[in-house]
Amino acid sequence: MSDEIRLIPGRALGCNRSSTRDLMRALWLPRYMKALPPPPAACDNTRGFSQWGMMLNDQLGCCVVAGKGHAIQAWTESEYGRAVTVPDAEIRGVYLKLSPRDAGLDIGTFLKWMQANGLKDGAATAHKVGAYGGVDPSVPDQIKQAVFLFGVVSIGIDLPSSWYNNADQGFVWDKTNARIIGGHDVTIVGYNAQGVTIVTWGVTGTITWAGLAQHCGEAWAILAPDWYAKDGISPSGLDVANLAYDLAVVTSQPLPPLPPLPPVPPVPPDPDPDPGPGPGPGPAPLPPPPSPSPPPSPFDPCPSVATITRAFSHVRDGVVRAMQEIGRRR
Repeated sequence: MSDEIRLIPGRALGCNRSSTRDLMRALWLPRYMKALPPPPAACDNTRGFSQWGMMLNDQLGCCVVAGKGHAIQAWTESEYGRAVTVPDAEIRGVYLKLSPRDAGLDIGTFLKWMQANGLKDGAATAHKVGAYGGVDPSVPDQIKQAVFLFGVVSIGIDLPSSWYNNADQGFVWDKTNARIIGGHDVTIVGYNAQGVTIVTWGVTGTITWAGLAQHCGEAWAILAPDWYAKDGISPSGLDVANLAYDLAVVTSQPLPPLPPLPPVPPVPPDPDPDPGPGPGPGPAPLPPPPSPSPPPSPFDPCPSVATITRAFSHVRDGVVRAMQEIGRRR
């Protein structure tokens, strides 16, 4: 493709780079993924849906907002079998409220806004997001795992002119040295051996793995109720209650209450070597008070089972309390 930029009606940009602070705080997901099995070889969360719509990104630099609208479509199509589409009036109102001069948005800031507010559908139902975190776009397995686990990945790319000039349905964007014309937000909804499937400007196409590593500046995995709200199980088969707990452990969000500790079984008293005579006709006289004993040695060579059990219980409870305190301070 030529490096010359053809001004194409209906293709606006508008993705600003998220702050370094937001990006660094968001890079928790790779730590979580280390304990997971490898992702499947391919994943398609479009479920055949194709009516994505432009979401006003032909008129405004609202690609960040439009991208989250496309994410809501992918989540709800996968979870309910029918996509929920955010009306253009909501896209316009939210975008111009946050960017009155049509100067674009950054993904990290908008995800914070969506956590608190959400984009409203035609029935005025707010579609919010929950936890979110950054992944490394140059590591394919991280992108694959995030798409499989959470349904979509929102990415900010430095858009080459050759990609901009080639954005019809079914496009393929590959590694290129064409000059960069601006930042753009697109939504990853699947992947295969060739690369990732993205939604942008109302159509779907592919960014190859090489192209993604070269031109993607940030990537965000998002856990949203639309991905699991029907039954608490995501379309990828994950129990979200357990997933949410795991996410809280590795994010800066408050640690949820730990599950109740299993009860410590009662320890029988030390057997009396001389139980004495059986029940008699009356109570036996009280023995004289014992003489004072020396203080116990701190290095008891043979502590009782009861002592060991109590000590273990105290240590365990202390560790649990420390974990909870660390979680509250993070």
